[in-house]
Amino acid sequence: MTDRREDVADDIERVDRIRLGRRSYLGALGASAIATTVGLAGTGGATATGSEDYDVVKVPAGDRFEKVVSSGERFENVLIDISAEGATFDIEATGSDWVVRNVGIKGVWDQYEKREPFRAAVDRGSTGRIENFYFADGAPDDAYPGVTGIYVYRNHAGTLRIDRTNIQDMPDNAIYASTPGYPDTDEYPLPEG
Repeated sequence: MTDRREDVADDIERVDRIRLGRRSYLGALGASAIATTVGLAGTGGATATGSEDYDVVKVPAGDRFEKVVSSGERFENVLIDISAEGATFDIEATGSDWVVRNVGIKGVWDQYEKREPFRAAVDRGSTGRIENFYFADGAPDDAYPGVTGIYVYRNHAGTLRIDRTNIQDMPDNAIYASTPGYPDTDEYPLPEG
């Protein structure tokens, strides 16, 4: 029988050797998550643990991890574990020149009400990026409307690049863009053209 620390060290070394391509990203993320959470227990709120490459946020039962990404900010290299009963996440990325990259959601979304746990909007003339986002463990809710993977606000007016994203088994949409470019007043077309 091997020492648990040796197993973790072997996992970390193996993850370091993996090239993060489109298909290997999730395997590396999962192995890194296992390596960084061995022997750790979270109590009272989301617990973040870390390794060189990824942070793991383990959300306790009935709790929610929240992250706001504003203009010029980055949120990257994070595995959010919502596998505890009633655990959820909430990411809102708005403004200009923001990036959400290498973010994985581990666990089934077990809530039944209508929710958009990842919401985004980019300011006119600016760019926002979502890259390597994984939310594919799904949701058991087969009743519409349920959960939406990524929701793009209707006041979105810039360029939103979504690359290498895996969203599966959502009872609503994987990605929904709500009439982008409309102001809150329903005035259309926009005064700028």
